[in-house]
Amino acid sequence: MTPSSSHGVTTAVGGNCGVGFAPCRPADHELLIAVMEGVEDIPGAVMAEGLSWDWETYPQYLD
Repeated sequence: MTPSSSHGVTTAVGGNCGVGFAPCRPADHELLIAVMEGVEDIPGAVMAEGLSWDWETYPQYLD
């Protein structure tokens, strides 16, 4: 596997454990829930009901 820089990637930003939920538009909630179901085996209902989803930007997510 070649480094990302070989493909022109110069910057990568990751959240805790490499997966973050910001920025996140309301239209993307279901997509992120599906990703976490597959990556972390977290049930979708837990994500949908357990998060407030009251942010869209990274600063809002941190607050």
